[in-house]
Amino acid sequence: PTVVRWVNDHDLGILAGFGVVFLIAGMCGPMNALLAYSMRRMSVSPVFAYAYIASLVVGGIPGCLLPAFAFVAGALRPDRDPQIMVMLYDWCLLSYVGSLGCFCTQNMVLALAIFLDKNDILPKWLAYMSIWMIVTELLAGPVFVFHSGPLAWNGSISFWMGTAVFVLWEICIIRLLYSAIKKQPSDEQIQD
Repeated sequence: PTVVRWVNDHDLGILAGFGVVFLIAGMCGPMNALLAYSMRRMSVSPVFAYAYIASLVVGGIPGCLLPAFAFVAGALRPDRDPQIMVMLYDWCLLSYVGSLGCFCTQNMVLALAIFLDKNDILPKWLAYMSIWMIVTELLAGPVFVFHSGPLAWNGSISFWMGTAVFVLWEICIIRLLYSAIKKQPSDEQIQD
């Protein structure tokens, strides 16, 4: 089948690409911890920071970690039964693109915390950008219904628009966290 041929033709690129992804993903934990810490500095309940981390924990496993391992497993053994290769490929991409409810929750919690914060730890425009993240994640939901077109797993709306917004959001959040940490007073105390 086409999937098996594609995996065989791109096995080295898949392995190298996911090697880079695993290295970058290692930075997600500290970055999200810094974001949760910044949320604890806000004038909102600590529940916001805990809900943010919990939604990432629940969503990260089916949405990122397991699909990555499935793709790597397929690329490591390209001589597997073609039906197993197709199942790994479909499971990986559908799980990756289609399991975004937890990430919607993460972005909703962040947006609400920013809107409610009186300390102005993060700018309000980041809350609006987080809402756009929710919109693009909801638009990825139809991947289970559409096999081709803009709402398919590799479509211009479900995949590419969401990826572009996510990359922009990541760049902004890294820069904003850096600024928030630099502006933090050295004697600031976080209240429980």
